[in-house]
Amino acid sequence: MWRLRIGAKARADPYLCTTNNYLGRQVWEFDALQRNLPREKKCEQKIPRAIVDDANKITYEDAKATLRRGLLFMVALQSHDGHWPAENAGCMFFNAPFVICLYITGHLDKIFSQEHRKEMLRYLYSHQRFTSKST
Repeated sequence: MWRLRIGAKARADPYLCTTNNYLGRQVWEFDALQRNLPREKKCEQKIPRAIVDDANKITYEDAKATLRRGLLFMVALQSHDGHWPAENAGCMFFNAPFVICLYITGHLDKIFSQEHRKEMLRYLYSHQRFTSKST
């Protein structure tokens, strides 16, 4: 798995040098035995999923549980320095949080038709990178 090293943690490489104490330095390293962030943090989703059949019958407890589930998921994905590691830019920059919010609130199927989903996947497949180098 690829692992992002940020700032001082990127210092271990003898080939890196800095003039600003590695501020903002991002280095991608590959470690096949390394686990991803949620497993690394031992994050388990223990809050039960709220199932709502009718939007008019949403209770405060259901909304609170759904919000807590979403927040726990985002915390599990967050890096040690407070950001969410990803290489997304361009017009897809806002799609990740938008899709996450729609999924959490249960409106994903109402907003995105099958054609929208196919187009988003086509765009992602067309713009994926197979190396760790940014261009």
